[in-house]
Amino acid sequence: MLAILLIRKGVPLMTKNKNQFLEALEGVPDFWKFTPVHLKRPVLSNWQEQFLTLEEAIEKGLENPSYPLTGIGLLLGEQTQTVALDFDHPNAYENFKKLFGHDVD
Repeated sequence: MLAILLIRKGVPLMTKNKNQFLEALEGVPDFWKFTPVHLKRPVLSNWQEQFLTLEEAIEKGLENPSYPLTGIGLLLGEQTQTVALDFDHPNAYENFKKLFGHDVD
């Protein structure tokens, strides 16, 4: 599984500056593993088997001019012990708190 982290905080999605990507995702946990993405699709053919640090994913993404880096994918699942929840509906977050009785960290 893969969650796409589109770079925000004023950083263009198609940037060639590694430092801008690192700054936009500053403070992510060390155990998170990533893969470079182009238009929400992994760039690497064997992305499920490569557990890259944020810096490694950015470097590999910037190496391929055919698929400009437009975001970073966060690897999810058993290997990374990471889960993602989408709160797409305006009331989803509040409904989660009511249903489960606590916030999401």
